[in-house]
Amino acid sequence: MSSPSLSYFLFVVCTGVLFVRPAELVESLVNAPLYEVAILCGLTIAAPRILGQITTRSLVANPVTFCVVALVAAVALSHVSHLAIGDGARSAFAFLKVALSFLFCVAVLDSRARLRNFLIWLLVFILALAGLALLQHYEVIENPALAAHVERLQDKETGDTIGVNERLSGAGIFANPNDLSRILVLGITLALYLLDGGVSVLFRPFCVAAIAVLGHAFLLTQSRGGFTDLLATLFVLSWFRLGRTRTLLLAGAALPILFLAIAGRQTDLTTSEGTGQQRIRLWSDGLEELKSSPLFGIGSDQYSTITGGLGAHNSFVHAYVELGFFGGTLFAGAVIVALGAILTVVRRNALLDPRFHRLGVYLLAIFAGYAIGMLSSSRCYAFPTYYLLGLLVAYVRLAGGSAGLRSFRVTPRTVFTAILLSLLALVSIKVFVMSAASFGSQIFQT
Repeated sequence: MSSPSLSYFLFVVCTGVLFVRPAELVESLVNAPLYEVAILCGLTIAAPRILGQITTRSLVANPVTFCVVALVAAVALSHVSHLAIGDGARSAFAFLKVALSFLFCVAVLDSRARLRNFLIWLLVFILALAGLALLQHYEVIENPALAAHVERLQDKETGDTIGVNERLSGAGIFANPNDLSRILVLGITLALYLLDGGVSVLFRPFCVAAIAVLGHAFLLTQSRGGFTDLLATLFVLSWFRLGRTRTLLLAGAALPILFLAIAGRQTDLTTSEGTGQQRIRLWSDGLEELKSSPLFGIGSDQYSTITGGLGAHNSFVHAYVELGFFGGTLFAGAVIVALGAILTVVRRNALLDPRFHRLGVYLLAIFAGYAIGMLSSSRCYAFPTYYLLGLLVAYVRLAGGSAGLRSFRVTPRTVFTAILLSLLALVSIKVFVMSAASFGSQIFQT
């Protein structure tokens, strides 16, 4: 096996271990460093291509990579600025592993065939994750790592517990209904892509079955954030596949039916009460704390110290508060540039391979939906976020989109523009939080 082939194989293995979590599900593998061994071997073999991405010339030409690499420094500075050197080193090392997964992804997905094949593997791993969670839910297996997320139901007037609500969860980094729901949306969209001409006719029954399994698991998560993620993904996908007019007509007809069919917790998207208003308050508390450390933030993984153990439930607010204006701008910049780059490539519609162009549309929809989902979840350090960024960067490169990225190059002008846009984003977030919090207070007083 050649070096590129072996590094690609090891990347697939790393992804399988990361998603399916055998070390947590199989008792005999507990504490076995499966992921660490696989990624260290893979990084060693792919080292020349990874190092090639972090040269000055490459970073200037690839702004998403620049932002991801610079985020390692931002994580360290968020602690070092408070003279917490040890915390800075530990946090930077933890995020370095995430950043390396991004670089590994971009390095090994160096051909259109490998990118397509990897997406099939990704669907298989997500399907395995969902299948295990469903087996646990229906008591076919019993594994503590797959335990459901239990919420207490309280009487609104007395506050007494009147029951419990169990929501489907996965293992490891998906041991939360919201995390699981978002990765299920990715799986559903990948299955739709394969069904939409991405594979042969013989493979399509598998895609239909996968959508059914993943869709059922998705409903059992009861995740509002996952629901908005799904709606945004399908809307963008329909916009580029069916056109504006048909998308608006379809949305007008389907949305009321969808909300009625899935009536309950998952479609309750109000911010005037319940967890919606709670999250607004979490954002408000974080933004207030940001005033004490505006440039480098309060420190990564410190948000819970100001909210009594809760995160921001908004990736952008979370990044700004913990990493300051410096790190928040880098994180927001990575997301915005990645979306802008793939949107530029897809809109040009000048690819020689129609199948590969269609894949770009699906990746755009996936990441657009995921970005919308990050408005209600803290995923600024999460592996899936940087996996998706890596997929977009790899696609743009393989699509020959470098010419369309000239306006995104890291130059003094683009840095200045990024700073202005970041300031505008912060002000917009603050205005929204103040308005939503005020509206919520009025609702509670009436």
